[in-house]
Amino acid sequence: MLIERNIADDFLYKYQAVMMYLNGGLLPNGALGFAAIRPEIYNCLDEINDAMSGVVGGDFVNNLRRAVYGKFIYLKNYKDGYAFMHIETGAFYMAFALTTRIEELSKEFAVVNTALIPFNGILVCDGLLTTYNVTLGKNYIKEIRDAYWKAKRSGSLIRFV
Repeated sequence: MLIERNIADDFLYKYQAVMMYLNGGLLPNGALGFAAIRPEIYNCLDEINDAMSGVVGGDFVNNLRRAVYGKFIYLKNYKDGYAFMHIETGAFYMAFALTTRIEELSKEFAVVNTALIPFNGILVCDGLLTTYNVTLGKNYIKEIRDAYWKAKRSGSLIRFV
């Protein structure tokens, strides 16, 4: 499920500006270049706040502070958005894609590295998915799927952080 193009463009302008700042003023080289520099965002939030708040806005920097970054299991595309399980915490998230559908970037129930960032009242996946060559077993996938539905029914599915 993609967000509106004008919202995606606004997000991408700000996100790319932050990445260009961290990359010495240059655009990283392709999606893998962006993905490689992304961890620096979460290591340099105070510096980004000082240097980029005037460019991208303090709200955007605060959204980066509330982002969830790391390893996830991408479950699948549901009618409400894309479901992810954060591996470290076991929390389930519902996010939206920017300009490319997640199913075009990854297969279902895949281990991915990405960031889920609050923006404009929703969580957006930054679209820089790097995948791991890991195959999950059928029983584990069933456990994850059951846990997702339990989280959704209980109200603990996170849609905004």
